[in-house]
Amino acid sequence: MSTATVNVNIDIDDFICQTESMIQFDKDIVSGNFTNVNVNVNVNTDVNMDASLQKNYFGVINLKIKKMDPSIQKRHFVFTVDCSGSMSDVCNDGRTKMDHANHTLINMINYFAEHPELMVSITVVAFDSSIYNIITNEKVSEDNLDKLIKDVKKIRPKDMTNIEQALVTSKEYIASYINNNSEGGHEVYVSHIFMTDGDATQGEAIPSKLKEYISPLVSNNFIGFGIEHNTYLLKELASDIKNNYYFVDALEKAGLVYGEILHSIIYRVLENTNISVANGLIYDWKKNSWVDKLDIGDLVSETVKTYHILTDKPSEFECAFQTTHCVSKEIFNFTIQNTIKKVDIIEDGFIDLIQYKYRQRTQQLLFEVNEYNFEKYKRCNPLKIDTSCYNNNLKLSDLGIDTETDTDDDNDDDLCNSRKLKEKMKSLLKEMQKYLDNTTTTADSSFIKLLCDDLYICLKTFDTEQSAMFSCARQLSQGAQRAYSATCTPKAPRNRHVFDVANFGKPIIKRSTAGGNDNDNDNDNDNYNDSIISKFPDFNDDELNNDNFNKEFYQIIDDDHVYDYDDTEYNLSSDVDNPYSTLSILDLMRSCSNSNSNSK
Repeated sequence: MSTATVNVNIDIDDFICQTESMIQFDKDIVSGNFTNVNVNVNVNTDVNMDASLQKNYFGVINLKIKKMDPSIQKRHFVFTVDCSGSMSDVCNDGRTKMDHANHTLINMINYFAEHPELMVSITVVAFDSSIYNIITNEKVSEDNLDKLIKDVKKIRPKDMTNIEQALVTSKEYIASYINNNSEGGHEVYVSHIFMTDGDATQGEAIPSKLKEYISPLVSNNFIGFGIEHNTYLLKELASDIKNNYYFVDALEKAGLVYGEILHSIIYRVLENTNISVANGLIYDWKKNSWVDKLDIGDLVSETVKTYHILTDKPSEFECAFQTTHCVSKEIFNFTIQNTIKKVDIIEDGFIDLIQYKYRQRTQQLLFEVNEYNFEKYKRCNPLKIDTSCYNNNLKLSDLGIDTETDTDDDNDDDLCNSRKLKEKMKSLLKEMQKYLDNTTTTADSSFIKLLCDDLYICLKTFDTEQSAMFSCARQLSQGAQRAYSATCTPKAPRNRHVFDVANFGKPIIKRSTAGGNDNDNDNDNDNYNDSIISKFPDFNDDELNNDNFNKEFYQIIDDDHVYDYDDTEYNLSSDVDNPYSTLSILDLMRSCSNSNSNSK
């Protein structure tokens, strides 16, 4: 790998492939039923579109970033690694979570040593109820590789999980590092990667308060390790535009997630990018809204980003980009071509965008499902949202939760909404599968198949304890156009339901989170149920391991038999072989997943 030098005469055409970056529109007018989302327009802009989004043309903005070598820039990675007692849990391959975390970290260090041109230094901090400074500001090279690997292998799981202390420590360290390492105006690019497999069992645990301890100076990547982590917490911590949340669904695949994160850092070309549109609107998948300005953050080498748009005047639609070069900090403003304007007859400029119309419908449905899952999660897990009831001996009613009078009504509403969402997912999934059966183009097939996977995963985990975790992961990977998507779902009935279905019992309260039972148990297992969950019937081991039972179970919990699909008849796509992966992304994923690195 070589690195690109920074030319003082750089031009935006050095980074953006103008011939492949373009605005395109579908030939058919879409109705408000297709775009049944919010409209959020700046009052100072002149947008004459019908507020109900009736009778508009659907289109896409395709932005192609050229293949670039990493820029010459010093990089400092801060790794904050959970080493609480639950990291001693054994995975399916016989190795512990800690083994997988250390193995992936060692793979990354090996990669840095093999590419000295990246000029990487690292800091590794482990945390449980205490802070352990494993490596502090060490430049990675072949000379000190063995020492760094030996240091990482010292990380051992024990004690409880103090996320507050870990965030405070990283924030203070990052501020100090940046202050001491600005060399003649050439800043070192600092990235923070935070990994945890559980929840805060000591110290502050309320997400809104923990956000105050996150460094605002750098990008923070929060990784949830396994299905027992607090997805609501990490999602909230990553809500800032510079931060990201990733979910490692299978521990043996951690290297794939870390590899994609490294690629987004090492190969970043442009930053602080936004799109402004005129005579139309652009879709914001995070808010499920049509807006006139969208922040899209970093742009990475060799990627193609696609954004959905609406207009009633396609020939007059315009978009303007503003972005900053990641090293020189030079600001660029540019536009891309509208294909409708390049033809004499407007009708000749339209193309068939049915695959992106399916993506739009899928994204809107994913947002609905995700909102439903997290609203239910917050109601059913109030102690993970606000643990003050433990510290002050408050009752659930003090949090606005009536466990007696409103339970039946709430459950009826939930069940009604649940059935509607399941029917919508099932209907769209079947429609796209039918389209797939009649599609011969490989590119279209893989694109639609990924959308089908999104809905299938959400359906399979819907109304289970992990439903919010998986719907959030699929919405993030599809919206951010990531290469890795979570696919390894637990089998029923190991998914414990978070509210009463099929008369399995009234909600009950289990063990506490931070502030509750603060003991010094060295074998702190964050794998507890510190939430309101439904009582669940007992099944024997033969039933739990019977695939036919799993299929029948889904039918038992739903009177309408929404889950009448057969797992054996649906094959998920490959983990990373999807339309959003590139050769350079796959290469880094393989490097971080290399099974031989520990032998070095």
